[in-house]
Amino acid sequence: MSVSSCVFASKPRTAFRPASWGDAIAWSLATLRCADTAGLALTLVVAITSALCSARAACADFRILTTRPPAVRGEPMLLPVRFDGSAPTSLDVVLESPADERIAAQITRLRGEVLWPVRIRSVSTSRWAQSASPLVIETKRPEGASDAYVAIVLPDAIPDRTTMSVGGQLLEPVWHERAPQDLLTRIAARASMLYPQAPPDALLSRPDPALPFERFRSVIGEALRGWSPVPALEQSFDAPNALAARASNALWLAGLARIAATSEGTAAEVAELLVATVTEPAAPAPIAAWIADPAELSALLALALDRERNEQAMVEAIVTWLRVRSPLLVWIEEEAREDLVLVVANPASSDEVLRVEWVSDTTLGDHDPPVATIVPPTETLRMRIPRPRGAEIDGVAIPSGSVDVLRVENRDQVRLLSIAPATLATRPMGLTIGQFVAPLNLPAVAVGARTSTTLALGATASLRPRLAGWEVLIECRGTTDPSTASADRVEIAGAGGAVISVARDGSIIDGAGALIDTAGAAVRVFNDRWRVALPVPPSWIDRSGPQTLVTLGFRRVVGAPGDLSTFDAPFASTPWTTIPRTISVDIHASE
Repeated sequence: MSVSSCVFASKPRTAFRPASWGDAIAWSLATLRCADTAGLALTLVVAITSALCSARAACADFRILTTRPPAVRGEPMLLPVRFDGSAPTSLDVVLESPADERIAAQITRLRGEVLWPVRIRSVSTSRWAQSASPLVIETKRPEGASDAYVAIVLPDAIPDRTTMSVGGQLLEPVWHERAPQDLLTRIAARASMLYPQAPPDALLSRPDPALPFERFRSVIGEALRGWSPVPALEQSFDAPNALAARASNALWLAGLARIAATSEGTAAEVAELLVATVTEPAAPAPIAAWIADPAELSALLALALDRERNEQAMVEAIVTWLRVRSPLLVWIEEEAREDLVLVVANPASSDEVLRVEWVSDTTLGDHDPPVATIVPPTETLRMRIPRPRGAEIDGVAIPSGSVDVLRVENRDQVRLLSIAPATLATRPMGLTIGQFVAPLNLPAVAVGARTSTTLALGATASLRPRLAGWEVLIECRGTTDPSTASADRVEIAGAGGAVISVARDGSIIDGAGALIDTAGAAVRVFNDRWRVALPVPPSWIDRSGPQTLVTLGFRRVVGAPGDLSTFDAPFASTPWTTIPRTISVDIHASE
């Protein structure tokens, strides 16, 4: 008698987690019903015991991070696992289909490859369309890593109640059908044609083609918006990043297929929000405005793949989610002494009403009444909002001790934006303006952050008094490669948009002539850093009011010619902003 003639009990069962290996053997004896002699049954039990002990020895130091992962028939699956000790390069995978009165239980044996996600840190600062988690896949374990994926290429025909054992650990996948080949064609026929028609930019308008978990956007964009096809990640169809892209694509397309089975219109709306762009007059091309918040992406995909709901209930839940969610992206473009400029992007295909008002310490204060405006679909809108007026003495605002907060509301969803003070006051020894940060990107704006999601640069800027007046000192840390001396530079923005550029090799660009009649800039280069010091031009000092104000903003440009990155202080700006944002510093108390 072969093992295939053994029939498992037809009663449905859940994944079993034995308390001990003895319990596992006892459970196997209780559930196996073999129509053969006791001796042959004993042989089978010995084989099971050996397999369990082998699995225990190989996999005692890992655990599966989800017991009911979504899986698409005929597509790769990435199962998240965690290794507490050593890790193998692959694991045994067993699929066990349930038995019924006519068909015996069937066992399919596969091999799962252990793959390691690695976060990319060298993302271009010019890329607005970044991912919140820029991950690629490697076969070699990075030093100190514990979280990995087991990549499993699944067969086409798998019954719904099929369980899976990975390295001896049991789980119950939630099985989904592969999306029909004409799915995106049908969705595209229902999609809105209201979207920016201007030529796109690879860094501003499109997802990063090097990231496997962003590939689903390119697949959808090709069908709905006519995007150009992106090159293959790797030559081999089963290479690590190609597997990851196929697995991610399969889940998103399976989710869209479930939605489309009940409502192709809803599926089209979801697909459009995953590849949305908006017109931005200040940028050289349309900018990405798709759903980029990892929490929102996870929630949307989980709803689409939720088998606890039938298709109708699932679509109703997604429609509710879409109607409650605010699609608007909001960021600050300018914070001047009298007002600020708020930029609002609307990726939706309908007008959106935005309401803003000032609050203090997140509580309504005695400010101007709320202001409402309509943001057109697929466009950006700029709002110039006067700062709240507080108590003054001789025209000088008295610090209230509270933080100015702007309350922004859309679809009953509220965001609170902390606003920088109108001016900063210097101390007797001067003021450190702040750390240099990378430009804003889509993931940062999507979660309401004021700074970029990428790392800051090792540089600081200071304003300090000198006998002849005031001086700006900028210290740029990092190796000083002579081949990039002309490209490595700092830009100092002042009153009226004037900019002075000073390179590490000492060359200066002063288009407005602000440094005329001054000692000019001084550059000193060390082994691990370089410094630039220059006097504050007299034309940048405003003595017309009760305060003595200097307006300053800073940018450091690093890299080789043709591959430059920018970092700003004290505020992050968008990648297409040509001049760093500024802040006013009151030097009156120190004079």
